[in-house]
Amino acid sequence: MKINIKHILLCTIMVFLFLPLLQENFNLSKIRPLAGDYVPAKDVPITRHTWFNKEFQEQKEKFLHDHFGYHNTYIRLHNQISFALFKKAKANGVVIGKENYLYEDKYIEAYYGQDFIGIDSIKKKMLMVSFLADTFKKMNKTFLVVFAPGKGAYFPEFIPESRKAAQGITNIEVYLKFAKEMKIPHIDFHTWFIQQKNKSPYPLVPRYGIHWSQYGSILATDSILKTIELDRNLDIPNIHWDKITTEKAKDTDIDIEKGMNLLFRLQPELMAYPQVLFDDTVGTTKPSVLVIADSYYWQIFAMGISNIFNRSDFWYYFKSAHSPRYEKTKKIEEVDVLDEIKQHEVIILMSTDIHLPEFGWDFIETMFNYYNGKIDREKLDMKYNDQIEEMKEYIRLDEKWMKSIKEKAKERNISVDSMLYIDAKWSVDENEMKKNK
Repeated sequence: MKINIKHILLCTIMVFLFLPLLQENFNLSKIRPLAGDYVPAKDVPITRHTWFNKEFQEQKEKFLHDHFGYHNTYIRLHNQISFALFKKAKANGVVIGKENYLYEDKYIEAYYGQDFIGIDSIKKKMLMVSFLADTFKKMNKTFLVVFAPGKGAYFPEFIPESRKAAQGITNIEVYLKFAKEMKIPHIDFHTWFIQQKNKSPYPLVPRYGIHWSQYGSILATDSILKTIELDRNLDIPNIHWDKITTEKAKDTDIDIEKGMNLLFRLQPELMAYPQVLFDDTVGTTKPSVLVIADSYYWQIFAMGISNIFNRSDFWYYFKSAHSPRYEKTKKIEEVDVLDEIKQHEVIILMSTDIHLPEFGWDFIETMFNYYNGKIDREKLDMKYNDQIEEMKEYIRLDEKWMKSIKEKAKERNISVDSMLYIDAKWSVDENEMKKNK
């Protein structure tokens, strides 16, 4: 019997067309949800109002698009083809490096210094940090700045050729320079992780993840605890592990891979997973700790670090407040910032290199202005970062200004977003200076 290729293709197409209908009506197989920042459209009831203002038609179209049978599987198939044939990731900002090492675009920019905000800007910021360090010391508080590792700097050898650029001055090297010169208490995990890269028995940064590995985050936590002990002359509960298992990378160690929503897993990487235990021996002291940080602290927070501290609070990007004391997450505006500062003995400011252009996320400026007497308690809700964001939106609507920003970004060899931030920040600062004259 002669096989007709056309018939096979036709049958294949018909199967792909009818499978979604069958899945939608009979739920033939269990479908994995898509990972990442994806929220399927909700259904909308039909009413006279929603019909005539076209809300029903528009929302229903989105709902049907997101909920047809095998929708998630077809998305994964599409992503898999794009990855396998063209080495392209259908995930926002993801760059596929050599040997399938995964990066986020901003980490590569940070490594090459394409987001550099300038020595003067960093010096101004670190002078405020130095002032806060002295102020908190007088209040008998431990203040610690933690620089987390960046994947671009940790794995520069796997950056794809298409993304390689001339090495410029980086934010992290200038921040570290001033931290040392101004004797600001800090831990430089950015450099330490690179130094330990070929010495560590287990990966400190995962191949398919964007943060430090779970093993790396535990080593970092141990160092932070020892630094607090030394500074406060305390014996605080420690973490330790009796056993380390090596298994296929999971959870945060594959967070970029999961966000790519592929049909098949990438070649699994073996990672270390210590079974963490918390000492709570008699005679130890549990200090209260407040951490203002980016997503690098989530692994430490989720580890159960609250077992070691009397109060353990995490202000994520100085936007949302997380604490075992809260029933649910609070916006920072719902928190009495000054009272919380008073209640904590240890204050940690942590960031990876990609967030150094906006380091502190307004926490530094807010606290500096308050303790330096420039603003009163009632004005603490006026968010400096929000003003910058509003200014950025204003600039985007100004064609001439945006054109100027693009030209300056090209001259400085930095991204347009970085230049936009610099101009917006300068404008906000100038406006504030004029008001105070």
